[in-house]
Amino acid sequence: MRGISINGEAQGGIRPPYWVILAFCRSADGRIICSEGYAHALYQLTCPVPVDSKLERNTLTALLNVASWLKRKPGTPELSLERPLFDTEVYVNGEKKYVLPDFIVTARAPDGKTARVVIETMGYEDSDYCARKSRQHTGMKQIGVLHTDPPKWLDNDHPPFKKHMYGVFMHLRY
Repeated sequence: MRGISINGEAQGGIRPPYWVILAFCRSADGRIICSEGYAHALYQLTCPVPVDSKLERNTLTALLNVASWLKRKPGTPELSLERPLFDTEVYVNGEKKYVLPDFIVTARAPDGKTARVVIETMGYEDSDYCARKSRQHTGMKQIGVLHTDPPKWLDNDHPPFKKHMYGVFMHLRY
């Protein structure tokens, strides 16, 4: 067996729970063996949404709290969450690009109008990461209104993400 690769982890098993996919084959002597495997961290066993980091888990927790709060308040939008697993094709200045946002939330107002909000969890502050994310954010804005967690990324004076998103969904333009 070549081993099990775990998405985004240099050390195995530090972000459970996981989804695990294993491939089996027959060995030269006829035994069935596991030839390779892949594991991807989940938000929770009861909510099996793939996540890439603890920060993404925190972002998803905040979004679920916001959705729960809005559901109890009359006249607010209904939210649905999408966790893209594959790149989305977008056009930036007429050029085809590909982006993979962390989450896309579709808000449906009581009158049926919808708006899409792209959520991107920010993990680092080094210059290469910032430059790469800045280019990706331009493409993500083609999908919907972009918001980052934390809200004012690279600014130490930002509101809590959950509070920020309450405001976003309460005042969203459709």
